[in-house]
Amino acid sequence: MIKCVLRLLILLLWLGAGLAPATAQTGPPLPPDSTSLPPTSVRPDSLRRRFDQERMLNGLKNYTRRKTILGRAAAAVFSFRERREDQAGIDAALLDRQFEQHNYKIVRRIRITSLDAFGYSISDSLRVPRNILEKTGNTFHMKTRPSRVRQVLLFREGRELEPQALAESERLLRQTDEILDARVYVDERTDTDDSVDVVVITKDLFSLSGSFQLRDVGSGVAGLRDVNFLGMGHQFRNRYAYGRTDTGPRAQTWSYQGSYRIPFRDFVYAGATYRDETRRREGSIGISRDFFSINTRWAGAVSYSFFDWLYLTGGEGSVEKPYEYQALRYNTQDAWVGRAFQPRSYDLGYESPGRIIAAARVVRTSYQEKPFDFLQSANLMLGTVGYSVRRYYKDKYLFGFGRTEDIPTGSLVSFTAGYEVKPAADPRYFR
Repeated sequence: MIKCVLRLLILLLWLGAGLAPATAQTGPPLPPDSTSLPPTSVRPDSLRRRFDQERMLNGLKNYTRRKTILGRAAAAVFSFRERREDQAGIDAALLDRQFEQHNYKIVRRIRITSLDAFGYSISDSLRVPRNILEKTGNTFHMKTRPSRVRQVLLFREGRELEPQALAESERLLRQTDEILDARVYVDERTDTDDSVDVVVITKDLFSLSGSFQLRDVGSGVAGLRDVNFLGMGHQFRNRYAYGRTDTGPRAQTWSYQGSYRIPFRDFVYAGATYRDETRRREGSIGISRDFFSINTRWAGAVSYSFFDWLYLTGGEGSVEKPYEYQALRYNTQDAWVGRAFQPRSYDLGYESPGRIIAAARVVRTSYQEKPFDFLQSANLMLGTVGYSVRRYYKDKYLFGFGRTEDIPTGSLVSFTAGYEVKPAADPRYFR
């Protein structure tokens, strides 16, 4: 309460010291090319807000240097310490701050260029396929579609460019399974005071792969995978085995495992899996959204899984308990939701990189048939509270050969507690 009063008092004194309020300022005239923006896209207050923020920070910073009582009180409340990475001389480009001069500008256009998997280089625009292997490989490769690239970007045409949106988008593009490397930057040739053109260049991975293993004359295993089906980021994986010699109940000479995954906007993914082999059938379907970025507020997932097995029981050296197969059928419903909160920071030089995360999860397990009595239907409820600090650094040659890598650094502290409800007992869970 005292800090809030001091902050309000300092702000009033600052305004009364001759600094005009933000509403009294008029932004600079728009450049000629800015008039081509749609009417709904023009935000005349974007420049004023950015300039007023800088003026306010500079005014407060100068006020904290005064030797008066209020000046010392302001210095105790607000912190303007130099960032550690600036003191250490670390390259700012490695710390996702190389684009901060373009914050809150309007994104006028987004130009996307997708490079084939072989023969091209993001860092060398003159590099082109030169031999028949590279050209043949690109013939069988379908480039990532611009619509898929736009799904990963954290900015949109006609909207303001949020802080770290360019650097985070570049990192997220590299984290996808279908893209090897990416560059996202502002076209400085068309940059204006209130709007920018953004250039996105991606280099694909060769997404199609397969395998074949011949185990015998009449048996083998074949696999087929594509992590960028039709250039849309869809993923399917298939594995088929034939010529098996299993015996017993529900024996079959073949087995199959497969999965399909579809990406949507806002980093929502839907997927399904299926497995069918001797005495074992299972499958699942679900939809999820993770904490993909430091600015992500909501995340969660919902999934349903079923299991149909034949479980071998009995024996134990007794004639009264011969070996036999018994059915084990059950299903699970799993749902969780999480919310990230940004702690209040009194260091006005930058936003706090830490996040407080609260999440809740419910897992329901229902048995239809079971070979043992200790297997019981149950409802598990979990709650987690944690604090996460996450940053990324760019580097090369750590885990890959020449590929741009985003190295995570930070810390995580969490506490998880829960309660399981089932007929026999209600055990508690802590971690």
